[in-house]
Amino acid sequence: MADQQTPQQTPESPKQQESPARHGHPRWWQWFFLYPTFGLALLAAVPEWTDQVRAIVNDLGDRTQKEAEHQQRLFTRNVAVNSQCLMEEFIPVTVGDLKVDPVLCQATGDILVRYETSDGAFRMVWVDIQQHVNKDVANASWGAAFAGVPDGAAPARDAERAPRKAPRTAQRSGSQVVCIKQEDSRTLLRHVRDGRSCFDERIDTLTGWLKSRTPVPCRNRC
Repeated sequence: MADQQTPQQTPESPKQQESPARHGHPRWWQWFFLYPTFGLALLAAVPEWTDQVRAIVNDLGDRTQKEAEHQQRLFTRNVAVNSQCLMEEFIPVTVGDLKVDPVLCQATGDILVRYETSDGAFRMVWVDIQQHVNKDVANASWGAAFAGVPDGAAPARDAERAPRKAPRTAQRSGSQVVCIKQEDSRTLLRHVRDGRSCFDERIDTLTGWLKSRTPVPCRNRC
């Protein structure tokens, strides 16, 4: 009886050997198909990550990039339409450890909150009235102001201001903002006269913080 030949088993090719392993570990892009909820959540988080990264790069402190850009737009709007609002004398009230002075900008309806911390740091924060007013109210006759259209010039203050010592940080009661100027996309320049001394104040329009206060010769224009 002839010997029966058993079929010879050939070893699997490397490609065949790798197949189970490859099937067992999906590639990164396959997760989006295997777990669509995971994929959608990851995509939805991309704008938030981007915002946080830009906030860190731009050194925005306690603000997100979106918040900072909105505050910057309010600076731009009021500089163009109602610059007098940014030139008002700083007359604060004490609230805890803060000195706070809110100013109503008449041409836009925005509110500028200026405050100083206990360590002398000075900041400007905008309250956008458009975000807090019912649309029906905003469409009233005075609602055009909310769109940045001036209803009339803000009244200037002509009261005499007594000279006093140079303030530690930003404009204080008794000093006068001679002029303001948008120095660059992120810097608002204010030329302040305090008695016989003058200063250039530079405010970061993304964060609202006073960046510097430099003694300079007095002048009438920025």
